[in-house]
Amino acid sequence: MCSSDLPVLRRDDDNDDDNDEEAQALQLLAGVLHLGNITFDQSKTDVATVTKQGMESLPLCEEVLGLQRGVMLKGLSKSKLRINKEFVEKDLSLMQATDNRDALSKAIYARLFDHLRTTINAALDKANTGVLGDRAPRTIGIVDIFGFEVFQINSLEQLCI
Repeated sequence: MCSSDLPVLRRDDDNDDDNDEEAQALQLLAGVLHLGNITFDQSKTDVATVTKQGMESLPLCEEVLGLQRGVMLKGLSKSKLRINKEFVEKDLSLMQATDNRDALSKAIYARLFDHLRTTINAALDKANTGVLGDRAPRTIGIVDIFGFEVFQINSLEQLCI
């Protein structure tokens, strides 16, 4: 069986909303990829310091995610503490900054996955009505180490297994 034998749900190319949604999804993916290129100096474990290569990826990541310059560096490497009525910034350690970066990447990717799953389910639901009005259920299952499974709600974690 080749890919041309498989049924494909196609969108109308004239629909600008779909094109905008696709562009936004690709921008988020690009942001996650750039975020993964932000690396920290492994020799400085007490205070997270972005490497030269990571500094090159920072403005690209901020741009595709629509952030102001400098926001990502601050968000990944510092925490804001409230002491009495004042806010104080504290430098994060290498491990904390790395965990921040990874958690942000996962959160963006998981929300994008959830959105895509919802969009695909809506398209499948529309396509479920046959020519004669009969309902032919369509599902997407995940093959994992335990075999083929179909869940009511699939999550990014299930896909990553």
